[in-house]
Amino acid sequence: RPAVERRFIALLMTEREELGDQLRHALSLLKSAGYGIDWRKLLRDIEAWSHPERLVQRRWARHFWRSLERTDENTEEGEE
Repeated sequence: RPAVERRFIALLMTEREELGDQLRHALSLLKSAGYGIDWRKLLRDIEAWSHPERLVQRRWARHFWRSLERTDENTEEGEE
């Protein structure tokens, strides 16, 4: 999990011009884990990647850490 977080943070910090390589790695990980990809939404996000307020990166970060919190909560409930 720490490796996934580091890779995700690196993706969020990537400038638009270098997004291709980072995104390719992230998409491979998602695919191997069985996640589907909304290609239209991804394209819109890539187009907005360079927004000065980093709106896409903020939204991705919120979703990412929320999903980790839910995973942690489910794991803790299963351990009890």
